[in-house]
Amino acid sequence: SPMASTTTGGSGDYSFTNLTPGTYSVKFTLPSGYVFSPANQGGDDSVDSDANTSSGCTGGISLSAGENDTTWDAGMYQAPIVAVDKSVPQQDNVVNGIVLVGNIVNFQVVVTNNGQTTLSYIPLHDQFDNTCLRYEPKSANPQENNHSGDSIDWVDLTVNFSHDLQPGQAFTVTIPFQTEAEDNNAVNTAVVHNAEDINSQIAPDAQDQASVICKLPASIGDRVWNDTNNNGTQDSGEAGINSVTVNLYKDNGNSTFEPDSGDTLVATQVTSGDGNYDFTMLYAGSYWVDVDESTLATGYNLTTANEPLLVTVNYGDDYNGADFGYAGKGNIAGTVWYDWNSDGAQQPNEDGIPNVEVCLYQDNNGNGQLDGGDTKLTCQNTASDGTYIFHDQMPGDYLVVETQPSGMDSTTPNVVVVHLVITGPSGSDVDNNFGDIQYASVGDFVYADSNGDGEQQSGETQGVPGATLHLTGTDINGASVDRSTTSNGSGNYSFTDLLPGDYQVEATPPAGYVVTTVPNPQSFHLNAGDAKDDVDFGLISPTGLQIVFLRGEATGHTVTLRWATMNEEGVVSFRVERHCSQGWSSVGEVAAVGLGGNSYSFSEENVPAGEQLYRLVSEPGGTSFGPVEVTVYDPGHGDSQKLYLPFVGG
Repeated sequence: SPMASTTTGGSGDYSFTNLTPGTYSVKFTLPSGYVFSPANQGGDDSVDSDANTSSGCTGGISLSAGENDTTWDAGMYQAPIVAVDKSVPQQDNVVNGIVLVGNIVNFQVVVTNNGQTTLSYIPLHDQFDNTCLRYEPKSANPQENNHSGDSIDWVDLTVNFSHDLQPGQAFTVTIPFQTEAEDNNAVNTAVVHNAEDINSQIAPDAQDQASVICKLPASIGDRVWNDTNNNGTQDSGEAGINSVTVNLYKDNGNSTFEPDSGDTLVATQVTSGDGNYDFTMLYAGSYWVDVDESTLATGYNLTTANEPLLVTVNYGDDYNGADFGYAGKGNIAGTVWYDWNSDGAQQPNEDGIPNVEVCLYQDNNGNGQLDGGDTKLTCQNTASDGTYIFHDQMPGDYLVVETQPSGMDSTTPNVVVVHLVITGPSGSDVDNNFGDIQYASVGDFVYADSNGDGEQQSGETQGVPGATLHLTGTDINGASVDRSTTSNGSGNYSFTDLLPGDYQVEATPPAGYVVTTVPNPQSFHLNAGDAKDDVDFGLISPTGLQIVFLRGEATGHTVTLRWATMNEEGVVSFRVERHCSQGWSSVGEVAAVGLGGNSYSFSEENVPAGEQLYRLVSEPGGTSFGPVEVTVYDPGHGDSQKLYLPFVGG
């Protein structure tokens, strides 16, 4: 501890008295704002400064008895004082001291004159960590004078700012850096060395430093696409959807999407190129990716079930899984038609079939077969033109199933596999068609026309086997049809599997028969599904006799029968019989001429009044023809007769 202390007087003088002989040292304490002058300058020890500039102490002073030594002085002067403040000011690119690689970070140096004299020379040196920080030359404000790999120099800030620095004033220097690599402590140090005031006095050195943390940015992307097959996966050839707005929100920590309250909108992008977007330069954290679906074309529907999507990223992460698929709905349509030529393709002359049920199934297992794993969605009946349409179906695997129409045969499978792919917000899958064919038939009976009138009577039920039926015509396809068959043992025949068209059937009788039906051939038109069973043909009995007509008339009590034949081969005579209470009784016989056609007559007198029945019986063979009814009146009544047209009896 000091032996004694004193304070200089108004002139700066001091003294320590009543000292005993010995060796002493004086320590000077600077008043505020002063520094020591250089010690021991010049050759005159009585006027120089003896205080050490650092400690303020003199060297050893030896005093003898009675000695008075007044040469121990300390020179002091008011020194210039400079202060340096280095910082990273608040800026968008720095969050909690972290700057993302690729961004610009601004450091700031504030040089302040804290002394009492004006500073006229202020050199500034900036040293930086060039692992992360890269300086772009001449980008500082004010511009530097020199720079090297990791340092920047301003030779004299008073020149850069074009004026000296007054006491209490400051120069502010802004230094931008491009960040290039990851660094957990990128330090930047600013130093002012040997600044001088206007008195050429040198200020003590001053320095300060600041730092940032350089981190690799994270990113989140990357695509909004047209999921044409609705499988939630980006398949080859599926295009992106451009001009869609995608928003990025910073989650507030509760993992709940709150775009209108807690979560902060960070960035917005519009898809381009191939539906791509990419949010870059992101800090680590959790974000919501939200597609603004109002910017999609009307008709799109989300297929990926992940919107909005919460994504958590660390520094350096490149998250490319924020993909969103959208698909439009489409129609599944087709036609059920008459496939008359069985080629599986609808031709101009092949009409649609109305009121056929078709059902739509979801092919859940995608195997293209109708099985228990499939879901029936809906059914409908075809319209009047045979068309059907299932509206607004999402892309996917479907089955359209036709309920087979009654009485028809299919020319195409009853199950159509539909892989509905919709490009854009809407579309259709058409031509899911079903071909059917409905055959017609014609027949049906060749009979023994016993009375030869060409019309089948109630009693004419005996069929004629072995007749040849020849079908010709043109079907709906314009194809010629030429088919033949023969009547079976019961006299029946049929032509089946006929297409609609115009036809005729001609009957050729077996030997010994004559066709009585007129016309022969018979012409007709067949529609789809017709079963025409009225094309019958009558044949003359194999006796060889055909009666063209048989007439009876009464004059008074005389009855006259007249008949004509077209063929009477093998006939010897005609026996005339009249029906009485005991049955048929012969009333006469007429010899046949034989062969060819001939005319005959026979008269019976004294026939009782009343209705009389007559018939002819051919001999040999006993084939009867008739009867013919004749009314005989007493005198005074008009005569009358009944006439039967040509017939053959049995």
